[in-house]
Amino acid sequence: MNQKSYFNLGYLLYACLDDSVKEKDYESIRLCISIGQTLYKNASEPNKPRVFLQNLLASNYIWKEQSFWEEIIKCKIMTFSNFSFFN
Repeated sequence: MNQKSYFNLGYLLYACLDDSVKEKDYESIRLCISIGQTLYKNASEPNKPRVFLQNLLASNYIWKEQSFWEEIIKCKIMTFSNFSFFN
């Protein structure tokens, strides 16, 4: 991904994350996190690691919100409690 696309997509993902937080849409937040961990641009120097979009999301205020983490944990617990090993 080129530099301009990286920052444009990062801006859109950050805006989506902000909106999802306001709406308490935890599934969309989870998707934003997943996208941020998947998409990247190559480093400017050879032999350097990839630069993932999650780096642009790191400054979002949501990571410091206790209520966010409580809801994420609740969602994860509900996901596991609905999972059956016998399906």
